[in-house]
Amino acid sequence: MVVERLVLLNNETIGEPLECTPTLDRAHGVTQEQSMQKTPVRFVLWEANVRAHPYRQKVAAARAGGFHVLTMPARIYTHELETGSSDADILAIARDAGVTLDFLDGMSSWAPIRFPATVEEWIRKAFDYSVEESLKICDVLGLKHILAVGAFDKGAVEMPQLIDAFGRFCEQAGRYGVWVDLEPMPMLGIPNLEMAWEIIGKVGAKNSGIMLDTWHFMRAGADFPLLRSLPAGVISDVQVVDATTTARCGDLWKEAAHYRMFPGEGELPLLEILGIIHAKGGIRSVGPEIFSDEADAMTPKDCGERSARTTSAVLVKVGFMVAS
Repeated sequence: MVVERLVLLNNETIGEPLECTPTLDRAHGVTQEQSMQKTPVRFVLWEANVRAHPYRQKVAAARAGGFHVLTMPARIYTHELETGSSDADILAIARDAGVTLDFLDGMSSWAPIRFPATVEEWIRKAFDYSVEESLKICDVLGLKHILAVGAFDKGAVEMPQLIDAFGRFCEQAGRYGVWVDLEPMPMLGIPNLEMAWEIIGKVGAKNSGIMLDTWHFMRAGADFPLLRSLPAGVISDVQVVDATTTARCGDLWKEAAHYRMFPGEGELPLLEILGIIHAKGGIRSVGPEIFSDEADAMTPKDCGERSARTTSAVLVKVGFMVAS
């Protein structure tokens, strides 16, 4: 099954990628046009789903699933350059497949500390890019979003430092026309929605919002009262992930990297989470992010199609519609 585009209940279809013109009004949440999700969202395939495959096949998976966007981790970009591809080559592969590259997928150098005190090499490789390097990648590839995380140990950086650093980074990104999503992750220094909201709210940058990963939200304690209370537009982008209710192992990193599940195939209350978010509006993109051994073993085509099919089935139930 190929999902060609995601549409809303009012039958608006996805057109060109959304511009990164700042639209978020902190006093009112979102503009009138964004309120109650009247503007289209983009359907995003996060690179994690196809991490086991070469770049060209990642693009093929996005095309097979009908995704508008494939995300680009800095490590993938660097690998392509090191193996002989040019910026033009990277862009042409995606363009020829009808796929847009967007979201610099994971960076931590905006914060005073980039990594935990003890860090595994794969984490370092994923995040060891400076602010300047990250923004340069966005510039040459035309990426309009950066996914920022706080990869330091919990408690290692005081809140005033984080607010100052994130504000300065949003200013830098804004000069490139880039939107910054801050993603809380329960195993790192910004572990939950509450802390991410404190940073986003106090900075008040018009080119920033929170990336809500449903797996992270649940494993961080599932603060539904806070989720319901947030102004519309604070949650700007969503990664849809399922899992068992009880963690499959005691190591969150291991579970996050190997045992995520396709939407609707696990036990998490995805309909409740996405229903709250959809009702608020102001969402820019939605897509699955499935780090899993099961996904790794699939062909790119099968993974792309299953990612689209399972995610679309969940989105339809909360008010989004998928047109084929």
